[in-house]
Amino acid sequence: MDGTAQAERFVVRRYPDSVAVAVYAAGAPGGPPRFQRTFLPTETRLLTLRGRGGTDVFEVRTAPGRVARLRLVIVPGPGPARLAAEGPRRRLTYHGAAAHGRTPALP
Repeated sequence: MDGTAQAERFVVRRYPDSVAVAVYAAGAPGGPPRFQRTFLPTETRLLTLRGRGGTDVFEVRTAPGRVARLRLVIVPGPGPARLAAEGPRRRLTYHGAAAHGRTPALP
């Protein structure tokens, strides 16, 4: 799933049976999502979120215990990006910092 060249906030909620994703314009708190979908592991094995530019924020919250058997890969774009992850990081991969010649911003 690709973002845009504008700053965005990717909100990911990982549950035992699904992964919910919503993408918001970064400068519009409380506004409607640009994209929203729930992914099921019976339909999706790999979900890749790609930032395309702007100051992107990736918020990942994982429910305690077991997570859905769905791998989540985050690839930030060339602009500044931040990963805010809460909970277990099983099946979560954050790429991009080395590919873009910068240090990843982790909590």
